[in-house]
Amino acid sequence: MATDVRIQFGIRLAALLNENKITRRTTAELTHCTGATIGRWVRGEAPHCINILAELHQLYGVDLNTLICGEKK
Repeated sequence: MATDVRIQFGIRLAALLNENKITRRTTAELTHCTGATIGRWVRGEAPHCINILAELHQLYGVDLNTLICGEKK
């Protein structure tokens, strides 16, 4: 279950970055993470951190409910 949640989060994060033409490197620099960490999130290999989610919201205006849980029904 946790892995599926991570994979779905990674898919949504990758879509956010692609739609806005934002690189993983830029995101890593702005969130004070490593590019490897961003890559692990995108691949669903690591849990996401609440502090970084807050930064993603501030930087890109992403709705955290949608990013974490998916589209609202």
